[in-house]
Amino acid sequence: LSALPPEVAIFPGLVALDATNQTFATLSPTQLVEVLAQIKTVVHCLTCACTTAFFRAFVITHPQQARTPPVAHPQVAYAPF
Repeated sequence: LSALPPEVAIFPGLVALDATNQTFATLSPTQLVEVLAQIKTVVHCLTCACTTAFFRAFVITHPQQARTPPVAHPQVAYAPF
């Protein structure tokens, strides 16, 4: 986890990793399993060859738009970990 980017404060005193942990802590075991299954599906879809090619093309043709979601919502990048 040392390779993760520095945390960005979402609210004063609350960083993305803490917010993600707090959110997961409020879920029931059933909800947590469902969320993790959805994350697994998303990660699988993102690594699929056709999806990867699409995202590569999107990043090349629209670099600023591709950069906006992860910068605006860094906690999403922490979720699979």
